[in-house]
Amino acid sequence: MKTLTLDEASTNLAKAINHVCQHQEPVEITREDGESVVMLTLADHNSMVETLYLLGNSKNAAWLRESIAQHKGRGKS
Repeated sequence: MKTLTLDEASTNLAKAINHVCQHQEPVEITREDGESVVMLTLADHNSMVETLYLLGNSKNAAWLRESIAQHKGRGKS
């Protein structure tokens, strides 16, 4: 993951946004006296939120794991 200081990100905001969008790679923005943040595409954010939601329910998570195992089993000969 690329890392920028807050000053670098502020000075080159458009460039940082373009990097995130073009490379589908988050960028960490660090601050001297505070927590860092991560800039990512809205699509990546939405995907992570959906995954957390789906895996947050134990029954749904078990169903997903079972489905994945079945799918992997079909590929073996």
